[in-house]
Amino acid sequence: WNTLHITRDINVADIRKYFETELSRIDKDKVTDRAVNLLLEKSEGSFIYAREIIKYLKKYGVGLDEIEFLPTGLYELYTETFRRIFGTGGKVRFEDVVPLLEFICITPEEPTPAFVRDYLEWGERETNERLDALSSLIAVKEDKIEIVHKTLKDWLVSHELSGEYFVSETDGYERLRKYIKCAYETGNRFHPLCLKHYGMVLCELVKRVGGEKRAKYLTELMNILNDRDFQIKRIDNLTLDSGLKLYVSEINFVFENDKS
Repeated sequence: WNTLHITRDINVADIRKYFETELSRIDKDKVTDRAVNLLLEKSEGSFIYAREIIKYLKKYGVGLDEIEFLPTGLYELYTETFRRIFGTGGKVRFEDVVPLLEFICITPEEPTPAFVRDYLEWGERETNERLDALSSLIAVKEDKIEIVHKTLKDWLVSHELSGEYFVSETDGYERLRKYIKCAYETGNRFHPLCLKHYGMVLCELVKRVGGEKRAKYLTELMNILNDRDFQIKRIDNLTLDSGLKLYVSEINFVFENDKS
């Protein structure tokens, strides 16, 4: 307990110092102990919050005399940021970016803008506008789309936390399956997304749906497991050890879930 207590004190001290430095850069004359203490309390000990709330203050021009009205904790900050982005009747609506957020939430991939255009059939202008709208939480770095932190995914996929900004993982898996299945059936079955994620997507859908859909996805999974060339290519692509482990785990999954 003592070690944890000491570590927490060090973290709080670091966050306090960060707030003092960054607030001074925003408005040196208005930095007070009260302002720093309020932000420290609202951060709940999260350095991610500290970093993001400073970005929020700068982006939206929030004055230091308004700190007491700022959201508390990361999840409240995400909610308020989405309201700022989509609740003002701007050109980009939340519904416009849902497909992109779905993909980000269900895979560890960091897609390129070019992939997003292909995957979602967005034009270059649409893609740029939508990425710009999300720029406070999603950034393009070295041609890769990165989210601010994993907690953003956790918030998005929890209806209890995100409410009107909820993103359905099931819908995301359905959309990704259609894209992968199309590639698989039109002569592009060795597409990297097919090799890396086809089995995973089908397993996730089997867990989440019932009835005829569930049976269809199980059959589809068995078909790709019986596709010898596809499995050999996947093992080559993922390395022997990882590929074989994935193959065996998916076979076990079928046995556990196929009651026919």
